[in-house]
Amino acid sequence: MTEIISDTVGFFSSFAESSPVIFYGVLAAIAFLIYRRPKFFLITLTIVLLVAGVVYIIMEMASTGMSKKRQMIDQKAPAENVCRLPRLDL
Repeated sequence: MTEIISDTVGFFSSFAESSPVIFYGVLAAIAFLIYRRPKFFLITLTIVLLVAGVVYIIMEMASTGMSKKRQMIDQKAPAENVCRLPRLDL
């Protein structure tokens, strides 16, 4: 959980450093929404957090499935389990 929070803070700080005008503009718009329409802001924030949570869960499940698939592909079959076809001498 702390890794997610530190990654999020790192993303916002790097975004603020790379494009401060856009960052402060978005920050001002959020502050304006909180001041003028707090109910709308809270509803929007709740929806955004729910969608972000669903996307995170889907991405986490997909990465787990891909790692298991890669693990199965990389796994070698033991020699005694390999089916051998009889040789036909013609």
